[in-house]
Amino acid sequence: GIIVVLGGLYLFSENKNKVDKKLIAKVLLAQFIIAFLLVKFPLGQQVVKVVSDFVTNVLNYGFEGVSFVFGSLADGSTGYIFAISVLANIVFTAALVAALYYLGVINFVVSLIGGAIQKLFGTSKVESFVAVANMFLSQTESPILVSRYLPGMTRSELLLLLISGMGSMAASVLMGYVGMGIPMEYLLIAGALVPLSSIIVSKLLIPETNK
Repeated sequence: GIIVVLGGLYLFSENKNKVDKKLIAKVLLAQFIIAFLLVKFPLGQQVVKVVSDFVTNVLNYGFEGVSFVFGSLADGSTGYIFAISVLANIVFTAALVAALYYLGVINFVVSLIGGAIQKLFGTSKVESFVAVANMFLSQTESPILVSRYLPGMTRSELLLLLISGMGSMAASVLMGYVGMGIPMEYLLIAGALVPLSSIIVSKLLIPETNK
């Protein structure tokens, strides 16, 4: 399946001769290693479980707040109401993410991971930053972080910005999926692979030519 997807992306590449095959191979290898560590390696599984339990506890605080406001409409005793059980908790999470962003917590994490990606794979600081930011923010919020750099970004960098936004989910939406019964562990692993996947897709479709 992966070979078919990569082959299709290469087939539709804007400039096949400019595709940095070494970069693609490095990022793909890193993605396999991260996926293996998170899914198969005991320590990685434990890390995912700890993070999952923490996020689930935060989500439960949201559910408690929703139950306090809406009472029986939120606890399921009157039936499942999507607008209250899921959407209300999305509002809570969006407010929490906005607060963490204001306090600089998200900026610190994004800068840390984005800097590591930049050094490992040679991608620009801006595209590395925004690819990681999409792990936490929505596709409309993350471009705002780099809005002043947009005029100077290359077409390849802009494509990465768009792909990472479309391929990820905001933390608020993630909470909505959890509220619908999807295991948090799977969502966290998928989110962790978004930055690397975005690099692979964007650099295959529109290779970097510094133009």
